[in-house]
Amino acid sequence: MKQKPLTDLVDNKRVTGWAMADALKALLSQSDQPYLSVATAYFNLDALRQLEPEIHKVAQLRLLVGKEQEQAFVLTEKLFQEVQRSLSEAKETPAEVQRWCDFLKQHCVEVRVYRKGFLHGKAYLLENITMFGAIGFVGSSNFTGAGLTINLELNAVLKQQSAVDDLRKWFEALWDESEDYKQELLDMLSTFTRQYTPYEIYIKVIYEAYRDRLGDKLAEEKDKPSPIALADFQRDGYLAAKDILENYGGVIIADSVGLGKTFLALRLLDDYA
Repeated sequence: MKQKPLTDLVDNKRVTGWAMADALKALLSQSDQPYLSVATAYFNLDALRQLEPEIHKVAQLRLLVGKEQEQAFVLTEKLFQEVQRSLSEAKETPAEVQRWCDFLKQHCVEVRVYRKGFLHGKAYLLENITMFGAIGFVGSSNFTGAGLTINLELNAVLKQQSAVDDLRKWFEALWDESEDYKQELLDMLSTFTRQYTPYEIYIKVIYEAYRDRLGDKLAEEKDKPSPIALADFQRDGYLAAKDILENYGGVIIADSVGLGKTFLALRLLDDYA
């Protein structure tokens, strides 16, 4: 089937009939060893998925991500929340995340972050492409699934050699000023793929159950002796019960038989008598 000619604008099929994902895939398919360089303010794993299977042909993928205007760099946190939400909604699986971790671990894939300012420009540079040699895209599409397929975007296609050369110089200048981000990205994604022991899961459950009290400084008031003597483990329970009582106006002491619920209650009565 003959491929339709690439237009000078790509807007995710609103008017031009081309989506960024389709344009990139069509160009990547023309070469056995294409080179792809991407500058984007944000990206997600769905962008890689939208470019399958052609994305696996790349001889080199350079991904340059920026930071949001007047904000701390939050890409890792945003991507973590997105993957977590996808897993909880069954849109993603740990095996799928691992598959993309393996892809990103390849030596041909490099990821850097530009931290020296607000990088708002989005650009795509493809090289070693049949017919064009090199071709570029400059516009609004972030390297995300939605940015490549459904968002209302507008990207200019650079086919003239001088324009592509200028884009390459722009990208190389920012790339040289950027820091490696690949390992940080892989470390974050590995939290969704590693296997946890039953003990680690148990500790996590305990932590989540008591995390709101871990920062509390529970201590007895000074200079207030009491005739009710408590063992160390009972004193911990007493302090926790007192903290709950003062915050909520009531507390239920429900320890097992023989652990001293009566003594804890007497000590609280002594405090408030």
